[in-house]
Amino acid sequence: MRQFLMNSDDQLILEFQQGAREAFVELFERYREPIYGFFRRRLDYPARAEELAQECFLALLQNVQRYEPRASFRSYLYGIAIHLVAAERRKAGREVAENEKLDSRAVEGSGAKIMMRESGCATRWGIWNRASGRF
Repeated sequence: MRQFLMNSDDQLILEFQQGAREAFVELFERYREPIYGFFRRRLDYPARAEELAQECFLALLQNVQRYEPRASFRSYLYGIAIHLVAAERRKAGREVAENEKLDSRAVEGSGAKIMMRESGCATRWGIWNRASGRF
């Protein structure tokens, strides 16, 4: 096994492009915790931060041949991470907007549900929850 401790990140990524799997392992070991920390500081859920950290390294694996040493490897890797955070925030924004639409529809239709409940059509709470879409 070759010693990568003294190699720079830029040397390691170039070696990985040439097929040296050990170079990727070394880069992963160097950046696993910092990348996770990057996501953890920007997201509310540790599990999602872990998933995005994995996606970051997966994107690196899938696109390693696209890397060009115009900037440092670190900049390249964190660029991937920034794009993933932006995509996550866009996704969260869409989910919030969709939930707000659903909430406004529920408020508009709540009169019929209240009438149904008060008239005795759905006397058990469990039936009422299923009828209103809450399980």
